[in-house]
Amino acid sequence: MYSFVGLSLLEPVDFAEARKTVEQFQPGAKDRTVLSWCLYPKVVEEYCRHRKEYGYMSRMGSHVFFNGMALGETNQINIEEGKTLVVKYLGLGDRNEDGTRTVLFELNGMRREIAVPDPQAETSAEQVRLADPQDKAQVGAPMPGMVSRVLVKEGDVVEQNQVLLIIEAMKMETSVVARMAGRVDKLLAAENTAVKAGELLAVIK
Repeated sequence: MYSFVGLSLLEPVDFAEARKTVEQFQPGAKDRTVLSWCLYPKVVEEYCRHRKEYGYMSRMGSHVFFNGMALGETNQINIEEGKTLVVKYLGLGDRNEDGTRTVLFELNGMRREIAVPDPQAETSAEQVRLADPQDKAQVGAPMPGMVSRVLVKEGDVVEQNQVLLIIEAMKMETSVVARMAGRVDKLLAAENTAVKAGELLAVIK
């Protein structure tokens, strides 16, 4: 038989209050997540924040997750059934003024680059605020580029899929649309300003 004597040594837990705390960083948390937080609060909170920022990482090879890819290395990541990403690491670019460094890579044979925070870089620039991809009220830049046109202003009522801004990059224009209907509560982008991929451009209420 199993002994549960050790459980009597644990202090009583108010699961309703625990859920309120967990919901602050993991909305809609399952009971298992709340229970795990009661046992390992720091570990669970760090895990939830990491997954929210970087997505589901379990399909990535352990050596890539912990050590990163070697220069010129190619790695396959199965993100879902029948869908595989082929990533080749090409190298690092120079440090940017905002404390980021450009990472160069190929994705399924197409050359890409993305700016990532460099913990060793000193920065005096204001940190760029990123949009939460899970929050439809937050409108983020789909790609790095220059805001060529702003078609709305704060207070405007907009419909779902209405074009809010135009971003220009590599002589191509990309429309940035509202993912929900509502009112433009905040407009953080201005014409002729550079934006980074994922940067928060507007908030719809």
